[in-house]
Amino acid sequence: MYAAHDTIGADESADLLPALAGGEATMATYGEAKVACEHAVVEGVDCVEVSAQGTFNVCGPVTRFADHLDVARRVAAHSGPGLSPQDERHLIAVDRS
Repeated sequence: MYAAHDTIGADESADLLPALAGGEATMATYGEAKVACEHAVVEGVDCVEVSAQGTFNVCGPVTRFADHLDVARRVAAHSGPGLSPQDERHLIAVDRS
């Protein structure tokens, strides 16, 4: 996923490939697809950080959002505060306010 494949010791500060813009990923576009996935995870985390609310329509295998974020935190080696479960009544009250 790094733009330069000949740089030894490249880290997270290195330039990345451009994100895959639609279409299906293939082995030839693996790096671009991985960059697109990482951008999507960061955008999702940003939504949580700004308390995005409303109805979200998603498709695919069922994965609890908290589980998805836990995986993202582990992969990113994030050690800050995590999520705290909220009672359904609280969420409904917040949604109606």
